[in-house]
Amino acid sequence: ITAMLQSNKKFHNFAAEAIRTLGLGVSRFEIQEVPLEDFLAEGNEFPDLKSIVADLNNNKSSAFSARTGSGAEVLIQNTDERITVKRVHFFHDNQSEENVLPFDLSEESDGTVRLFNLLPVIFNAVYKGAIFIVDEIERSIHPVLVKALFQWLSSIPSFSGQIIFTTHESNLLDQEIFRQDEIWFAEKKGDGNTCLYSLNDFKQHHTLDIRKGYLSGRYGAIPFLAE
Repeated sequence: ITAMLQSNKKFHNFAAEAIRTLGLGVSRFEIQEVPLEDFLAEGNEFPDLKSIVADLNNNKSSAFSARTGSGAEVLIQNTDERITVKRVHFFHDNQSEENVLPFDLSEESDGTVRLFNLLPVIFNAVYKGAIFIVDEIERSIHPVLVKALFQWLSSIPSFSGQIIFTTHESNLLDQEIFRQDEIWFAEKKGDGNTCLYSLNDFKQHHTLDIRKGYLSGRYGAIPFLAE
């Protein structure tokens, strides 16, 4: 993501718009570059740092995307015979001008991290016609926020790709966001097999509360609990 933000202005603007639109409490983000030794002096570490430095010094590569021990993604570069680290810093809405403290991505909430990691997927689906499959897209994301994400995406006229995702979040069963043929149910049978079928098979009126009907068992695909 750091590399994409640096090299792709369109993606940078898209990410900034997404953060503003979804109201994550982040006012802006920027890429900071520091010498490798200063980055390590902060207590950061890389599992494979020696091999990365060796390849950079041997000119096998000019840049590496890497993750620190805490899971933060950074870009390690060899520029002017000096190895530097680029990372994304976040700034929050409630910070005064006198007390501006940057946050690393690893210091953000799990929901913000999850959404930020999904941005390249969403960008490539919107602008490059790509198709992505995402498992449990609501993981670590508030139900209201994940619903707002798809409301925003459905308003983008240039969306040319497709995102196929699994979810347990019943709030997404909303006919104002998805067509009936876009909603599919997965029901596990007694023999362990799983059956897939579309909401469109039920020919429901477009004003019906699909979520309420699903939770009451009208469409199946709900767990049966042991006594």
